[in-house]
Amino acid sequence: MFHQNQIQLTMIKNMTINFFLNEKRIKMNGEIPIYARVILNREKFELSTKITIKNPNIWDEVTQRLKTKSPLNKSLADIEHDLDEAYDFLKFNKKVFNFNKICENLMYSEME
Repeated sequence: MFHQNQIQLTMIKNMTINFFLNEKRIKMNGEIPIYARVILNREKFELSTKITIKNPNIWDEVTQRLKTKSPLNKSLADIEHDLDEAYDFLKFNKKVFNFNKICENLMYSEME
């Protein structure tokens, strides 16, 4: 028999966001796209940020940002914030949690 707090723990939803260079999708001009990997309830999804960089040496895998000061770092922070807000909105309104719903809430029409 389950205790009430055990049932509540199983209902908690978690989302993790990680940014990475997707070297499998290098552009013709040599630029490398930055993708967001979203893990939602143990399901993994990848989403293009539409941001590319030319030099992979300026990417910091630990911070998941560029090593240099760049407006691209702010863009990545904005994407992370938008994903968090979409997740929080669905959670607060007790809506269905899945990647498609979060993307709809973000108005991302393209999933790659």
